[in-house]
Amino acid sequence: MRGQIGKAWAVATGVAVAAALAGGGAARAQAPGGVPGVGYDPQARGLVNTVYKLDSLNNPYTFYAAVFTARPGEVGTRPNAYSLDVGDPLVRAAFELRWGPFTTSIRFKRWAGPSNEVAFIIGDALTYYYQTHPQALGGATTGRNGIPTATELIDVAAFDDVQIWQTYMKEVLPGWSPERRATICDSSKPPGDGDSLDQFWGMQYYYHNSYQQPPPVSPPIPASLLCPPG
Repeated sequence: MRGQIGKAWAVATGVAVAAALAGGGAARAQAPGGVPGVGYDPQARGLVNTVYKLDSLNNPYTFYAAVFTARPGEVGTRPNAYSLDVGDPLVRAAFELRWGPFTTSIRFKRWAGPSNEVAFIIGDALTYYYQTHPQALGGATTGRNGIPTATELIDVAAFDDVQIWQTYMKEVLPGWSPERRATICDSSKPPGDGDSLDQFWGMQYYYHNSYQQPPPVSPPIPASLLCPPG
């Protein structure tokens, strides 16, 4: 799966982690009351190694045995569950203890999990699990505010917890299960139901092609009219 996905999340030194991964550290910092997070625990889910590449995508993956007692969101001058300031030495040390050496350095790095442009999927998936499969998150969910923390978001990407986002995509998003097909209109594919491997996600994509074969008339019907409206 790691090779199929071929994408990951990279964070530069000093970047607000929650903002980079979840779309707004400031907004997340104003989360409602309760214990921060959804209760995601990779160790309880049987994951022990983070997986990432350094310096080049052509390099092999680095596997690092995580130190789960390191909690970057709970240390530093201003502990913040939703924005990790890796410029703070204590946060930086906890970050690398949990997720691996050089993961806060200026060296190029990519996690094995989803990258920045699709990282919102992780947040959506964890929220969905909290609401529908809380027992599968691994940790304590009672009293949580239901908003994934920066550590939880990074954990999913760093530990390459494929099941989290695949389950969400299959159960919620159009196209990722035969029961929830996406509707397309594509003249290069036969009309009706079909499926193909999505190379980016490494998952089967299911669709219903609404394209209508044109009748043999002259002049030919414009392609723009061969797809049903809407």
